[in-house]
Amino acid sequence: MTNNQLSRKVLALLFERQQPVKFRDLADVMQVDIRTLFKNLFYLEEHGYVTLSTSTPPEAIYPQIHFVRLHEAGRDLAKSTARMEEVFPLADLTHDHAPHLPPDLPAHRKITYAEVLAQLAEQIKAHTKDSDARQRQLRKIAELKKLALARKHVSF
Repeated sequence: MTNNQLSRKVLALLFERQQPVKFRDLADVMQVDIRTLFKNLFYLEEHGYVTLSTSTPPEAIYPQIHFVRLHEAGRDLAKSTARMEEVFPLADLTHDHAPHLPPDLPAHRKITYAEVLAQLAEQIKAHTKDSDARQRQLRKIAELKKLALARKHVSF
């Protein structure tokens, strides 16, 4: 798929859905290398066609994209076939020639409820100043960790 074909396909899907789309869902639908999609979305955002909801983990080089939303300029472009051809002509056969950039995006990590509770306990230890309240909260967490559910993986 060419860069322009991908841009057109992304804009058409966002226009059709009329709401923000999760990056992972978009990647599944587009069926292109996830890094190619990543770069294409930043190009579309840079030109004002989409808005990206991103975050940059502390030690990451590149941000993570969570959601993609069609911006008004993108909506106007998606409505007009003539304008779409002007901006993203199908005759342009340019492909992404550096799919190795950015590096592999982080895969989904399975985490159990017990691991979430352990992280919560660390936050309570670090930030709860009242020692009685801290002890009560840590006891509740210890009780929750005993439940069978605590060994199950969180789905999100």
